[in-house]
Amino acid sequence: MKPFGTMTWSMAIAALLLATPARAATCDLEKAGGIEALPAPEKADQEIDVADQQSVEGGSWNIYLDADRKPRRIIRTDYGETGRAIHELITTAGDDYILRVTMIRYSAPIQEDGSDVIREETDRFVFCDGELQVPQNWAPQESYLAAAKSAAAAFFSAPEIAGEVKAAGLTPPLWK
Repeated sequence: MKPFGTMTWSMAIAALLLATPARAATCDLEKAGGIEALPAPEKADQEIDVADQQSVEGGSWNIYLDADRKPRRIIRTDYGETGRAIHELITTAGDDYILRVTMIRYSAPIQEDGSDVIREETDRFVFCDGELQVPQNWAPQESYLAAAKSAAAAFFSAPEIAGEVKAAGLTPPLWK
């Protein structure tokens, strides 16, 4: 049977597979999304002080390992008097990962009685094979790209967790 002139079905399928990006089939973000939906365990496998502190209150890295002792979730928390910032990296394998940046603001300085969280905003960035994912046929705004680069830099520019990032199999993102 030759529905495409002289091309056979097997040749048509082979041509289709070659035209389809191979990475899309192997990017395991569904698993990362499942990990993302779960709260981080109460106790980190490793805790490291942030070297480049954003305030006098300091910050910490919490690293959570999988059964193979590879980092699967790395969380940086920067503490402040009127809020805190949480940078989170969730990965499944290789350079497939999700970055989340959450900014939390308090109603008053944290040491004041009655101080409470009044605002919480989260930005989420998805990377497949180290490349930021954006909807097809859409050029992201410069502010979005800048926020993604800043989120990635928190992890890929921090010397105190370089070994953990490498152990997770991650390399810095590819920017277009």
